[in-house]
Amino acid sequence: MKTVELNDNNLTLNDISKFEHKSRAILMQGDMILVASYGGVFLLPGGKVDEDKNESSKLALIRELKEETGVNYTLDELTQVLTLRWFQSSYPTRSKDVINRYLETDYFIADFKGIDLNNVHRTEKELKDGFSLKLISIEEFAKTLSVGSDNPRKKFFDKENEIVIDTIRSIRESRGRK
Repeated sequence: MKTVELNDNNLTLNDISKFEHKSRAILMQGDMILVASYGGVFLLPGGKVDEDKNESSKLALIRELKEETGVNYTLDELTQVLTLRWFQSSYPTRSKDVINRYLETDYFIADFKGIDLNNVHRTEKELKDGFSLKLISIEEFAKTLSVGSDNPRKKFFDKENEIVIDTIRSIRESRGRK
């Protein structure tokens, strides 16, 4: 498993006003990856870890995948491949505040098992902001990094996605696939 730490502005924990822990899935079907389009950005399925309930990163992802894809994944199907620890300076929140935040995101890889629309549960915000899932190639995913958006958080998602794409390519190369 790979760990990446980013702190371009040399922030300390005292500089941080918000701490978040997330978990995301790299769901693969051959050369295709499942991505979410949401609020003008592309990201991987997943979401927040509920640490108040002592939820593990993997259990949070299983819960989020059930909500977003309608499909049950098991602990054994998810393999952690990356942890990103990121001190983010001047992060624009949805409420238009600008904060320094610390984000730790755990990434797990698994085989894509489909989408069961009868069991998908979208929040009102996801419905309003056009949350959708689609399978695209790694190359198509990489091209989304250069697509413009009105979302001020896009540059943060793009940096995260760039690290994930590099990780996927490394995994594929180690398995003898390009």
